[in-house]
Amino acid sequence: MYRLQVNEPALEFLSQWYNGTLNCLNIVDSLNVDEVPPLLVEDHFGRVDPLIMIAWKCHSLESLTLIGYEYSDIGLIGIARLCGPKLLHFDIPELCIDYQLVNMSSTILSKSVGEALKRKWRPMETERLDTAILESEDAWDSWDSYVLNRLNSS
Repeated sequence: MYRLQVNEPALEFLSQWYNGTLNCLNIVDSLNVDEVPPLLVEDHFGRVDPLIMIAWKCHSLESLTLIGYEYSDIGLIGIARLCGPKLLHFDIPELCIDYQLVNMSSTILSKSVGEALKRKWRPMETERLDTAILESEDAWDSWDSYVLNRLNSS
């Protein structure tokens, strides 16, 4: 999904209708390092996180990329535990992680996610992000080529 805003019902649709075939999900948006919006709207009614549902129901999921939105450490650990080692690519920049657990750090999160995936894991470093993602005046010039490259590599 390459959008300016995440459509939660679309994510729920994916887990319901593509649970046998969905193998790659890229949620990518431009990134303003000063203000990263939340991926999901806070739900006070107890609705389940649609990414957790995708991790639980989509047994073929091998690749998940979250860039440009804030996502919780709890959710990352949950996704890693539900998918396990079959999730071959799991990418999120460090600055997009919302640390909600007390005493959680990047090191502890990396260890928890890595244990669930049965390999070493670390969040992406900002320096590794494509220039099209980092918000700048020139970013839109390279956005189309970035999206096409990602689509062709999936």
